[in-house]
Amino acid sequence: MAKRFEDLAAWRFCTELCQRVEELTGEVGDPKFRSQIREAAESAAALIAEGFARFTTGEMIRYLRMARGELAEVQNSIKRGLRYKYLSSSDAESLANLAGRAMGTTTNFLKAKLRQAEEEEARTQKRRRRPKPQADDG
Repeated sequence: MAKRFEDLAAWRFCTELCQRVEELTGEVGDPKFRSQIREAAESAAALIAEGFARFTTGEMIRYLRMARGELAEVQNSIKRGLRYKYLSSSDAESLANLAGRAMGTTTNFLKAKLRQAEEEEARTQKRRRRPKPQADDG
């Protein structure tokens, strides 16, 4: 069990993606494209860290969903970067592979948290259904 957000594989992949995006977009002449892909990559890792710090399953799920959205934006931007020749095909492929690993790991973490939320809800429902102890009239 992770004690720090840095222990989370999803966060580590997102951080690696962010670093790689920074490296490969430094020379891109379109400042809007460069800014968008960098912000999305940076946001994914930040959202995972923030969700972890919120310390509840529901909050973690919420933030993981947002992180997946940011990763999808990165994936879309990679395709756009290739289309407009901001990225070489090898750089785009490298980023796409890393973004795919980040997305897969984040998705798996989200699925685990969704299962955890279901189990927590089932335990709560079970506690609510238990009969209350009867008072002793003796």
